[in-house]
Amino acid sequence: MSLLFTSRALRLTSTTTRPAARSSTQIYRTRFRTRHISPLQTTIRTLAIKLPNMAANIPLATLGANPEVAKKIQDLLLPEYDLVHICLNLDSAIAELPGVCAGGANAASLLPSSGLGSNVSRPAAERKVPRGIIFGAGISDGDLARVMDAVKKDAPETKVVRVTREAILAKGAQTPSPEIITKVLREILAAMVEKGEL
Repeated sequence: MSLLFTSRALRLTSTTTRPAARSSTQIYRTRFRTRHISPLQTTIRTLAIKLPNMAANIPLATLGANPEVAKKIQDLLLPEYDLVHICLNLDSAIAELPGVCAGGANAASLLPSSGLGSNVSRPAAERKVPRGIIFGAGISDGDLARVMDAVKKDAPETKVVRVTREAILAKGAQTPSPEIITKVLREILAAMVEKGEL
């Protein structure tokens, strides 16, 4: 009788001192606590990567021939891209863009003779320096080269953003459509941003 009682006591002691089984959730949390990233954390990290590019408002200059089209494209490119200086002929581009793209005190005093571009409405101290120049489809390769030869002397880092007739026609536009041109431009600019060129 005594032995039986002792045996039961041992079994009882063994049962009551055995650690409680942990759920699979507890085991997962214990083993993977340092690796676990919640969906909210993932979203925040993703936004932290994307927001700088989204909010960059990259300043650009442009040379085109049509003021109405240029103004419409300026509006359509916002907020990611900012046309700060718009030239409408070769002479003004050669005269203005080298100094504007070089930055510094002199650049702040240079306003587009066209009267177009967001720098027109900014105080001199807040005017932006273009990182690249958009050349419309109506600008010849020779004129592009002349402008860039002048610009590169003072601002060698300035990028060329070239819109071609072929790219516009491929999108279905038969006439200068600001919407189609903007679509082509956004594709070109997004690719340049992705490569770190702007």
